[in-house]
Amino acid sequence: MLHALAVISDIHSNFEALTSVLEDIKFLGISGIVCLGDTVGYASGVRSCLRTVRGLGCPVLQGNHDEAACLPSPPEDLNETATAGILFSSSRLSKSDHSWLKSLPRTLKIDDITFTHASLEDENDWPYVLFSEDAHYHFEKQTTPLAFCGHTHDPMVWWQESSKSPSLQLAGVGVITLPSKGKVLVNVGS
Repeated sequence: MLHALAVISDIHSNFEALTSVLEDIKFLGISGIVCLGDTVGYASGVRSCLRTVRGLGCPVLQGNHDEAACLPSPPEDLNETATAGILFSSSRLSKSDHSWLKSLPRTLKIDDITFTHASLEDENDWPYVLFSEDAHYHFEKQTTPLAFCGHTHDPMVWWQESSKSPSLQLAGVGVITLPSKGKVLVNVGS
């Protein structure tokens, strides 16, 4: 059973930010961590971030940048900055890093909580949850009362009271009291 858990996501090779977040987690006395993916991409700390995340011994999911860094060439739908980050990351990965990133799952369930990098809407793609309709499609596939995701880099909380109710966006900052009914999706940001 989970008690206190830190959920991190979208590190994107930013070693300074990762170090700062891990210091906060330690200061708060939280020992459980789940990483929702996108450990690589964008910034230059590829090896340091991978070594640190792997050393945590925590569950780690695959994100779209993790997947892309292991492909022969970046997907064509990425913007110029993302493509440059993928190419840089890929050039810094060892065979072991490639194997590890490829082996990561896209989703994970622990107790009654689902963890995913992107929306559960399409397990073969990386859909964003940006609007109420996106959240509704995600909730159709969410089988647990609570789920965590990343991918958009913006913290937010979505709630759906029933399958017939629209998805509502709750405040994504500060202390949030989660509703006791329906389904909740927490985007932890970056």
